Amino acid sequence: MIPVYLLTDYKHFIGSKWMASPYRSGLDQSLLAECFARHGMTVEYVPLADVFAGVKAWRGRIALYTSSEEFGDHYKKYIEDVVYGLEEAGAHVLPRAAFLRAHNNKVFMEILRDQLLGEELTGLRSRVFGTLEEVRTALDGNELPLPCVIKSSLGAMSRGVELARTPAEVLDKAGRLSRSPHRWYELRDFLRAKKIPGYRRESRHQNRIIIQPLVPGLDADWKVLVYGDQYYALKRGVRPGDFRASGSGSDYLAGRSSGIPENVLSFVEQLYDKLDVPHLSADVAFDGKRSYLLEFQALYFGTATHCWCEEYYAREQGSWTLRKKSMDQEEVFAWGVARYLDRHPEFVSPR
Repeated sequence: MIPVYLLTDYKHFIGSKWMASPYRSGLDQSLLAECFARHGMTVEYVPLADVFAGVKAWRGRIALYTSSEEFGDHYKKYIEDVVYGLEEAGAHVLPRAAFLRAHNNKVFMEILRDQLLGEELTGLRSRVFGTLEEVRTALDGNELPLPCVIKSSLGAMSRGVELARTPAEVLDKAGRLSRSPHRWYELRDFLRAKKIPGYRRESRHQNRIIIQPLVPGLDADWKVLVYGDQYYALKRGVRPGDFRASGSGSDYLAGRSSGIPENVLSFVEQLYDKLDVPHLSADVAFDGKRSYLLEFQALYFGTATHCWCEEYYAREQGSWTLRKKSMDQEEVFAWGVARYLDRHPEFVSPR
């Protein structure tokens, strides 16, 4: 049996599960251990706070972990510290720590997209900014596409997403999304500027943002969840007069009803292979000619798509075919890990 360590949070939860009971309690750990056992793996649950508390040698060990979406991102930063520490200790962290940093961090997700996938594959190249002043400099240099989509680094379900068609709209909407108010600090900085000749005031707009080209004319996009060789698809319609599909609640169609084109599935397959992760959530647009990767996550993503699907897509003799869903969320999670380790036998060789 292959030992696998699953790292739990301070509530002793792991993972994200649609309709978990109790609410937001993550994956069922007893069932999850049974599912891993069917694939020849033994599970040991380790609280994150205990990872470096003992004398366990982590080199060569396989560790999966959770993330957090709690207010302020404080606990997620702690998880990042532990997971990066495990990588430094030589553990096989699944997925690797860079994907944890990209979770709910769209700026780093864009950097990963560019570095791991590239514009030629994904169809889009975004700009990331740390202040409104940097956006203004890019506008002055005619470096930004118009029209464009402006996103806050944090946020989901289309929150913190704006469309800008003119330079004035870019500055207005980027200004609102990037505003980082702190009245006492701003007053102190204002007084410094009054007292010190040549002093440059600090930006009041330091919430990170992303600016990417608008893909015009879309009436829908697809969310695709990938677990090994199983692809679950959800079509999300765009409301009239809007440009966003994610979070719109408009015309959600799952599985067979999604009508996802085969070339979109093949596109997601390329992304999954290149990212080299056990699980993937990809938001994909298709303009009738090519596919575009809008966003992706490799852990702790919403699993409603899997629940709503009665079928999944799989490759069969080079073509895409529909199969009846037979796995619940714990089973498909373990399945994705098992298929990943099949591709990486070096992770299960004797240490």
